[in-house]
Amino acid sequence: MSISYTVTGTLGAGFVIEVSATGFGVKVYSEDPLRFPEGMAPVDGSALSPALAGKAIHIGDETRFDWLDFQAKNEVQDYSCVVFPLHFEGIQAPYNRFIDTYLSKRSGQDEFQRTRVHTAFHLYVPEKGCAFTDCALHAFIGSDYPLIANLDAMAKGVDAVRASVMPGLKLSGPAGITPEGYALIQVVATNADGSIRDSVSSTVFLEEINGYLPKRRVNLVNGMAQFRVGALGLGAGDTVRVKAGFRFYTGLGDITLPVGEV
Repeated sequence: MSISYTVTGTLGAGFVIEVSATGFGVKVYSEDPLRFPEGMAPVDGSALSPALAGKAIHIGDETRFDWLDFQAKNEVQDYSCVVFPLHFEGIQAPYNRFIDTYLSKRSGQDEFQRTRVHTAFHLYVPEKGCAFTDCALHAFIGSDYPLIANLDAMAKGVDAVRASVMPGLKLSGPAGITPEGYALIQVVATNADGSIRDSVSSTVFLEEINGYLPKRRVNLVNGMAQFRVGALGLGAGDTVRVKAGFRFYTGLGDITLPVGEV
């Protein structure tokens, strides 16, 4: 399990997280008493961090996230991004953002512009059924309050975090395909450095842009699978193109084959 964070600007609240092998707990803290139940007494910030010494800090109740319970939901699939929205009253129920964005193809920034809801955490899930320790937890914190965690947390860009834990897909095949013919394509799961990720046994979802796919799903075995694509109805000068991804995240890899004499 890796923990990282990105500083997004002034947020008005901070997070205390305690990570275990099966999930994590989070408390929201702030100097703003309006975020918490009336009458809650503040504590000196030094109880949380030397950086907060001398500040009157209110600490909310802990919100628990149990990975075993959550991953039993159908929305958790291979290659998921579980987000934890932050509202004024605290951390809200998590959900798989890729379900909302896989059809619209909206980016994370576009999704924020639509919802105007700050995301406190991303949990990157490489495979359905994986251990919580195989995931990566990324926090979006403000410059006004530090992230307090029971494990070391690194400042890191969100793209780098996702690449470090989520599989890529690479497609390879022949140099071309004959009209009305078929070609055998290999798809492999990859690590960030391009090496084969042989631990992956996910289902890959295929989409033909041009050409014909007899099968639109293939199962990876030791990180690899093969499928056939046909140039039915296509002639010399056309191209066959296939994209590969996962159930809620398409187009991670693609291949284009020119149609002609091979």
